[in-house]
Amino acid sequence: METGLFRVAEVLWLKLFFFDIDGTILSHRIKDVPISTRQALCQLSDIHVDRVIATGRHSTEIDRLPVNDIKFDAYITLNGQLCYDLKGNVFYENPIKETGEILKFFHSSTDDIEMLRYVQEGIAMGNADDFVKSVADYVTADIDDNGIIQDVKFKTFGCGAAVATSSMATELVKGKTVQEALQVTNKAVMEALDGLPPVKVHCSLLAEEAIHAALWDYAEKNGIKIEGLEKPVNDISEKEEAPEEEY
Repeated sequence: METGLFRVAEVLWLKLFFFDIDGTILSHRIKDVPISTRQALCQLSDIHVDRVIATGRHSTEIDRLPVNDIKFDAYITLNGQLCYDLKGNVFYENPIKETGEILKFFHSSTDDIEMLRYVQEGIAMGNADDFVKSVADYVTADIDDNGIIQDVKFKTFGCGAAVATSSMATELVKGKTVQEALQVTNKAVMEALDGLPPVKVHCSLLAEEAIHAALWDYAEKNGIKIEGLEKPVNDISEKEEAPEEEY
């Protein structure tokens, strides 16, 4: 399952991440940094990846924004005119030298097209200008899509009904928020499949429980609590009931 800005597990080899502020880590819709983005930034710090702000804003503006409580390792402000480290030590020379360690840059506007072209992997936000997307190596989700499930995979060992219900469950949760995915029931899976034989209803229950297990695993790994989510059961028969109607 993949949500949020990026999957940290895929970037363990990186040295530096550069982030624009507006529309990249700061959502103008909620006027704050989404929780999942904050968690991702913390995870980068935990694996010793330097996080650098690269913005056209002045440092005094940054101090008044909701990002001011996040301590980045360095700040490139005024499009490179004022650059300083975490301790406030200012340096005026170009801080982005050809070291081979500048690998990823997240951006959403046309201000830093050259930056996107220069780094080894330039990443445009989903809300970026079309030209920015055409220059970038990769386009990620819109910052306001925070919490939206982008992709789901399944592995099933069982009968055809088990495979069908698992596949349909993944299709039903794609593009939904975590809370919306939690509302996908076995009945919704069966209805999407135009019904199941009574003896195969338990397969839809397995699919529903698999969704809950995936959400539980996501919450545990990211240290968050999903309201209404209960710990998955080991035996699906604990939840299995005789169907009220035949499918």
